[in-house]
Amino acid sequence: MPDMGGYAVCKRLKNDLLNKDIPVISVSVRDDPSDEARGLNVGGVEPFHLRSVQARVRAHLTLKYQSDALRSLALFDDLTSVANRRHFDATLKIEWRCCVRAGWPLSIIFIDVDFFKRYNDYYGHSAGDLCLQAIASALKLGFTRSHDMVARYGEEEFVCILPDTALEGAEKIAIDLELR
Repeated sequence: MPDMGGYAVCKRLKNDLLNKDIPVISVSVRDDPSDEARGLNVGGVEPFHLRSVQARVRAHLTLKYQSDALRSLALFDDLTSVANRRHFDATLKIEWRCCVRAGWPLSIIFIDVDFFKRYNDYYGHSAGDLCLQAIASALKLGFTRSHDMVARYGEEEFVCILPDTALEGAEKIAIDLELR
């Protein structure tokens, strides 16, 4: 590479938040173990020679897919596909700090589905699951900004984080959601 060496490229990728979780595989014609060690030290996952590229790329893609799936399971509610409570708690801390630092308001909308236990008891848990999915879908449609978050907070409770939203804006959104 004429402008930048492979080690520098790897180091730059690993220092970038958007790319830090992407495995970097180095391919070299060099056979020196110190080159391999240097590649690992700057964040590469596995140096190797050209003859084993395809098998190793497949292996690392599989690991990446599995890692993404685990991350999704850790952050999103399986039933409703909105953020889960763990993700909400972490996001709230980040958004709170950001809004305090910028001097912006932060609003939270808390939604508790009234009489859900009765609904579940009368119609059954499958119908209750469908109901929660419909509520989550309606909530997601109500938030168009990328930094707003809808999360499942409890069994029949949802919460929405609205950074840079004052009370009047949150009230309007809540009323619009209620009318859906």
